[in-house]
Amino acid sequence: MNEYNKMDDEEKFFIGSERFRPLNKNRFAAYCVILSLLITSILCIIIVFQTSKKITSEYSLWFPLQGSESCIRLMDINGDGLDDVIVALTEVTTITNQIKKDKNREKYCQSLNIEEPCSGTVYGIRGYDFTILWSFRVKQSIFEFVCNGIDINNDGYQDCIGSGREATLVAFDPRNGKIFWNNNKIKSRRLLWNFYNPLLLPIDVDHDNNFTWW
Repeated sequence: MNEYNKMDDEEKFFIGSERFRPLNKNRFAAYCVILSLLITSILCIIIVFQTSKKITSEYSLWFPLQGSESCIRLMDINGDGLDDVIVALTEVTTITNQIKKDKNREKYCQSLNIEEPCSGTVYGIRGYDFTILWSFRVKQSIFEFVCNGIDINNDGYQDCIGSGREATLVAFDPRNGKIFWNNNKIKSRRLLWNFYNPLLLPIDVDHDNNFTWW
């Protein structure tokens, strides 16, 4: 009996034949580990892709030709106990300065009773299915929303202040999108003058027993 016949089946497997290069046990184990990692990675990619595709198709909201410089505020605006979304968008033509080429813009803004470029829109969006609950137009792009600790009409519910480009400023009820006041009709003295983060300070400038916004 020769040496080959004395070997068990596992040892014969690693010797191979003239057609194949012999593999030792360590190298074979390494190949198995690498192959397992590759298969696992591919399966993970497929699962993530299919899951994201499903989420995108069921829970997405598309705004054609609009961009945003706004923060996103999460709060319950419809009283269902779940977070909803407050966000502002503006026309892409405003961001790229192409809006100046729109010859009908002045008439359009006049129809809205808002100063040019009347390109901003504030949206209240239901959180769990992205249904638009309300929206309203503003003069320009909104940067910031401040809602914590604000009750403008003293009804016991939180209200919001939005501020943005060209000194855009608006106060509204987040439950229904009702505007309390804004500066849509006030023409900006300088196009580059912006409002960023409004603050409520304990100062009564006009002596009406209400704090003043700065």
